[in-house]
Amino acid sequence: MDSANLQNDSLIPADKSPRELLPLLADTIIGVSHELNNCIGIVLGNVQLLRLKDNHTESEENYNRIEKSLYHGASLIRQIQKFAEKSGKATATSLEMSKLVSEAVDTDESDWKTLACEKNLTLLTDLPECQLFVQADKRDLITAISQLIKNAVEHAPVESEVLIILRVEGERCKVIVADSGQGIPAAFKHKIYEPFFSSKQEAGAGLGLTVVQSIVLRHGGRVNFSSSKEKGTKFTLSFPLESIDDERIAAADNYKSQISNVLVVDDDKEICRVLCDILSLEGIETTACHSAYAALEAMQKETYQLVITDWAMPGMSGYELIAEIQGNYPDVQVALITGWGHDLVEKQNQLSGLKAVISKPFGLRDILSLVEAEQDN
Repeated sequence: MDSANLQNDSLIPADKSPRELLPLLADTIIGVSHELNNCIGIVLGNVQLLRLKDNHTESEENYNRIEKSLYHGASLIRQIQKFAEKSGKATATSLEMSKLVSEAVDTDESDWKTLACEKNLTLLTDLPECQLFVQADKRDLITAISQLIKNAVEHAPVESEVLIILRVEGERCKVIVADSGQGIPAAFKHKIYEPFFSSKQEAGAGLGLTVVQSIVLRHGGRVNFSSSKEKGTKFTLSFPLESIDDERIAAADNYKSQISNVLVVDDDKEICRVLCDILSLEGIETTACHSAYAALEAMQKETYQLVITDWAMPGMSGYELIAEIQGNYPDVQVALITGWGHDLVEKQNQLSGLKAVISKPFGLRDILSLVEAEQDN
């Protein structure tokens, strides 16, 4: 077959630019990303477990390099997933913004921390004492805020400050990230949200601010920026506030987890093993099942307080398993863990009552947070 026929028979239109092709290949991209996230998740989990068992301080820097590279790879995959996913509303839960901003600053996945240390930067957070709730996807907002902090760190002068501020303005909550760098050149200001555009000299995906804008808009929010050579750059994310009654706040603050017995369900045996090893650090008893059918059989024989399940499994899916658990075991908590990124929006809208939705690759903190007490008053 000649090249002309190959071009005509191809599923990829020859007249499309790379920018136009990515959404057309969305399903393939999401599928490949899922497999890559599984691979990264297995390596990351094992590296973090090895780090805990290794008493040689000289190994610390090696672990740091490995983790940094893995998190960087995971970040790139999430950006591509975000750009390729179908448009739609985000899956939302009630989030307290001061805690969320703090988590975005402290998260292990922050690949800007090394650069901040090298430049001797000071990160200043200004968070109100009052609790501010918004309806949002936790991972989405952490991704957006972390990306803005990363941009600020990259452009901030040596030994300067990066500001992360949380404010209330009317019925909206605002997250402000500011640096005192040289500002965005006038010729670039109209391009900063364009996919694949980057002002950096080194190679990059050029999707960071595109993803930030996509996340904010899907949450009914707004993103704005101001920038000048004299004052640096300030990005502002704005979200509608949620009305929360005092009883609900008190209940959330007083909640304590008593989880000691967990069922882990994933068709990837290595993922199961890593999850069980992480939970064992807290003395949690675990049972691993490699199919939804096996999980339901196990639940007939033993009582579990928490089930952590993958989404995509052969035969019965995680979605079907969750429905079975919620219908027959209403007192059992369920957490979903998936490498499919946020292409789950439409399916997640059909789910309610989940303890958490965690994206692969996961870190120790992500998993241990499922079994730790949330808050002591």
